[in-house]
Formats: sequence, C-alpha cells, structure tokens
Amino acid sequence: MGGNVLVKDVEGKYQKAGKPDFRSISRAEFTRHFLDALKKLDDMHNKVFGEPIWPSKTRDSLLSSGQAFNGSSEHLFNKQMSDEEFVEYKPTVGDIDLTVPHEKLKTIFDLLAKVQGRSITPNVTYIGQNKEDQGEGHQINSLFSYKSKNLDSPINVQIDFEGVEYGKTGGPDEFSKFGHSSSWEDIKSGIKGVFHKYILRGLAKAASTQIDAVVLTPKSPLEPPEAIKVAKRTSPLSLLSFSVDRGLRANAEQQFLPDGSPVIVNGMRAFKEIPTSSSTYARTKKEIFSLIFGEEPVGNELQLLDSFVGILQLMSDHLDDSQIDSVFLDFVNDKLFGQGQALDAYNPEVDRSAKMGAVSLFMQKFPFLQSHQDLLEKLQSDYYKKYKVRVAETFRRRGIKINA
Repeated sequence: MGGNVLVKDVEGKYQKAGKPDFRSISRAEFTRHFLDALKKLDDMHNKVFGEPIWPSKTRDSLLSSGQAFNGSSEHLFNKQMSDEEFVEYKPTVGDIDLTVPHEKLKTIFDLLAKVQGRSITPNVTYIGQNKEDQGEGHQINSLFSYKSKNLDSPINVQIDFEGVEYGKTGGPDEFSKFGHSSSWEDIKSGIKGVFHKYILRGLAKAASTQIDAVVLTPKSPLEPPEAIKVAKRTSPLSLLSFSVDRGLRANAEQQFLPDGSPVIVNGMRAFKEIPTSSSTYARTKKEIFSLIFGEEPVGNELQLLDSFVGILQLMSDHLDDSQIDSVFLDFVNDKLFGQGQALDAYNPEVDRSAKMGAVSLFMQKFPFLQSHQDLLEKLQSDYYKKYKVRVAETFRRRGIKINA
C-alpha cells in the first residue's frame, strides 16, 4: 500500500518512504518539481531507447492535468483544485501513482537502474526500486529523494510506475483510470481508494452468486445424466469476479444440450468454470454496471459506480439484505482483516483508523449490519495481534536497518 516501499540505495542501505505533508510543503512547488523530474526522465528514456515514455503529443497535458496519475495523486496534480481544498481533505500523501504504457515498464525499469543515486533535477534524486528485475509485474515501486527550501532535510517520496493500457487518445483508457481511481467524494469522507476496489470485488461476487447451481468438472460430458461429473466445491458459485488490472470477467457459463435445453443435475442448473486464460473482460463502466446489476444504468448511476460512497447507494437500490450482508462479510473478513496487505507498514493505528472509518460508513448506511459487531471485534483483535509480525517486525527479524 501507499508509502510502504523499502529499497536499497546506491550504498546498499535500506531507505523507506516518507509522507509529504502539504501543511508545511508547498503543493504548487512540489508538483512543479516532480513534473520537471518526470519530463526529464521522459527525455532520458527517449535518448536511451529511441522513444519517449508517454506519447509526445499528449505528455505535457497528461502530466500537468493530473490525467497521467491515479488514485489521490490525480487530485494532487490537478491544477483545477485549489491548494486549500486539497490540503483540507488530503494533507499528506503516502505515494504517487503514475500511469505509464504497460509495454514501457521494462525499459523504464532499466533506465531507473542506470540513474540510481543520481540527481534527476536539482530538487529530485533517484534512490532506487524494490526489485532487482522487472519480471512480469504491473508496476515499479520506486523511491526518490526530494529537497526544497521549505524542508529542513530531504524527504523520500514513493512513486509507483503503474503499467496500464493507453488508448487512442494518448492517455490511460477508461478502465485503467477506473480500476485505480480514488474519488474526491471518498477522500472527503476519509475513504481510501483501495476500499472502493475491495467493495467492487465483493459486490461482483455477491450479486452473481448462484444458489441453485452445480459446477461440472472441465471434461464432464453433458449427457447421459449418469455420466455427468460434478466438481467438489466448498462455496456457492459466483458468476463474476472483478480485477483492478483487467476488469470484470465471467467465471462460469451455463451448460445446454444440443436442443437448447439447460443441463439440470439434481434439480439445479449446471455450469462449467471458464479458465482465466481464456476469459474476456468487461472494461467499460457501462458494461461492468450492466453485468453486475443485470440492467442498464439510469440517471447518475454510472457516476455512483466511481466511489465507495456511491456503491453503497447502488447496493441500497439494487441488492437485497442478504446480498448486502454478503458484500459486507467479504469486505471485513477477506479484504480488511484477512490476509490482505496492511495499509501502513509501521503504524497499526493508521491502518485501524482507515479501515474502521470505512466499516462505520458501511454500517451507517445499513444499520442491520450492527449484528456483526462481535465478529468485528474478534477480527480486529486477531488481526492486530499479528500486525507487527506481518509488517515492520519482519524488517527487524531480517536484520534490516531502515533509514528515513
């Protein structure tokens, strides 16, 4: 999560990310200095590899408008938003999420490795990245040192280069923005962008759960009935799943006989799972909405899909209490207090405050969820007992000394 990256600098010492505080740092100066550094990196990439990182015709507008950035970083770099409004609701940032064309990740990684320890501009120096090779990942987690006259000493700033699809307009396509967004409405409500993606995953799952269904083995024949083989499952079938990198996909398809009649096993409809490798993904908000809710969006419903707050309203309008309960349990059990990534590598109270703020908003919208209060207390107790082991304590056990 934001601001958790740990990298080795050119001297082999571990450095961690800081959190720029715009109550003491000039937001206008900070964004100008980093835009200068990114443009310099783009020019260096063009010189070394014969092509720029971003399309030349749209680079300056993409960066200066905030369109090239994801999450709260889009608002940070959006010149149309006043410093006063930004600082009121987002005084600090954990990292900067920057989109780049996915096919450029390897060359960007190689360029960054070449400039480790070097000043990109008078205000920005590259420290390093957290992997020795790019591999097949979707992003590069990197660390830059930033100095300015407003700071007593330099601060480390995490920049995540996120590889996404760039469309014909010369910028990130619709889903690349949606899948990594952080709406200003959510930020004003204290909701992190990642919670919007968590609830989308649970929503897709709950809204498409099939109670009266069985899943057949991949090679099972569809007839005769005595030859049909049913796969062993421990949970109900959900037809949809959401990925922040790819979109919404169908997990299974219903099976039909040659005459068009559905295959029925023990009174239940038969499905076969669709391998991820052969799946197609819905990547527009309109498609995603229609698949989840089974109808076309009306009025401002597509705008509601953009935020955690808006999705709570959509759930109220389209789901029954049982489905809402399923989304909530998925949210708290699996996403917030399961095996998910910690929000802060060093301070469990930061993690707790952010997560419980989202839980409280969920319960305010649907008061019947208060029935899970005992479960919540147990989940929190178990999770935070292990918190130090799963994050900062790991560094200590490995003998890693961290420089701020």
